[in-house]
Amino acid sequence: MKAEINPSDDLEKLAEILEQRFKSARVEEDTVLARLDHERKDLLERVPGIESFSAEGETTEGVGGRPVDRERTCLARIETDRELAEAVIATIQGYNLLVIETDRDWDLRLLRRMNPGIIEIDPEAAEVLEPENSLNGEKGFPELGIDLKQDERIESVLRFLRNG
Repeated sequence: MKAEINPSDDLEKLAEILEQRFKSARVEEDTVLARLDHERKDLLERVPGIESFSAEGETTEGVGGRPVDRERTCLARIETDRELAEAVIATIQGYNLLVIETDRDWDLRLLRRMNPGIIEIDPEAAEVLEPENSLNGEKGFPELGIDLKQDERIESVLRFLRNG
């Protein structure tokens, strides 16, 4: 199946990411054309950097944001729903997450649907990998500064992650 994708940001970066996840992807004018299996169509809804896409005569809204950039790393500790919601937003903003070991395996699996390149690390590895930012000032790295003061916003982000 072919999908015509309208990017919300960096066209070339999005094509590169889609090429890794699907059968093929290429830039054509202001869109990205991707070839994928029918059962993988729902994954496009969760790829950061897609504003919308059309496949099989149906147009679907994407998550928007920026394509995940392997060079833009953010350290994340995910032990609470708030930290999980912050990790989702950081991913949508294009950050590749370095997740400090967590017992929340199901949540990490859901995040990997948005970005299969997420890396789970032990706490000491953070200093060696030198992430650009962290979600909450972890290990002294600059804080990314995601503002999730309202519980309703946290719930809506988690609903998106868990239900699509």
